[in-house]
Amino acid sequence: MGHSRTASSAPARSPGGTSWSRERADIAALLAASAERAGARAQAADVTCRVDAAAGLTAVVDAGRIRQAVDNLIDNALRFAPPGTAVELSAKIAGGSVASGRPGGDSAGPSARVRSWRGMP
Repeated sequence: MGHSRTASSAPARSPGGTSWSRERADIAALLAASAERAGARAQAADVTCRVDAAAGLTAVVDAGRIRQAVDNLIDNALRFAPPGTAVELSAKIAGGSVASGRPGGDSAGPSARVRSWRGMP
């Protein structure tokens, strides 16, 4: 018989013992805060950080870990994005919450994606 998971703010543990704190988070605000934290580094690299996410888009996630992952993606994107381009952070509903970042905007360059899935380990 299958297992059922419910959203909870109580910490969960993965098989490796890592603690996860799941809570409903505003994904658009999370992405905007990450872009703001990267503002000075982006400006120094002559790169723009843009966020495209619907207001009110939420997901049950470990907000701290998602924030850390998005910050790391932005840092990597800023290393490789050519001057005068943009790092785009977007979030949309597509069978679950999906957050993605693409360094360099529409120009060629490496891509990175972070997916928020329905159940955390």
